[in-house]
Amino acid sequence: EPFGVANLLVEGLHNFADGMALQVAWNLNREAGVATTIAVAVHELPQELGDFAVLRRAGFATGPLLAANFVASLTCFGGVAL
Repeated sequence: EPFGVANLLVEGLHNFADGMALQVAWNLNREAGVATTIAVAVHELPQELGDFAVLRRAGFATGPLLAANFVASLTCFGGVAL
């Protein structure tokens, strides 16, 4: 389903933005870095569970779904590197 692919694209953008937020926070100071890291980690759990449900509904099998979601998650490193 097209909404599954759209979800993966938006998830990649979301994780890229998370990476930028982490980089900015750690550049600011340790306390901001730790707080932002915790905030990102805490919001990612329900986000990933929701993405799993959306992608399953879109027809993805579990293995390819997890692989595609992992690749989308790697965009966080791009945001950190920016």
